[in-house]
Amino acid sequence: MSESFIARVRVYRDARGEWRAIAYAHNGEAIFVTSEGYKRRIDCVRASSSTFPDVEIEIEGKRS
Repeated sequence: MSESFIARVRVYRDARGEWRAIAYAHNGEAIFVTSEGYKRRIDCVRASSSTFPDVEIEIEGKRS
């Protein structure tokens, strides 16, 4: 299995109160941002986990 070019994904609450995700490359550059917000945090986390299955998900102040 080859190494992913995505180092981590951060899930956060935006200014509108919706949950979004940003994927970062190993060099720290943001290379993917969700185009729409999620009402529920778990939905954003599940979508991120589905899209990037072997990548660490950071959730606003805690790790999961």
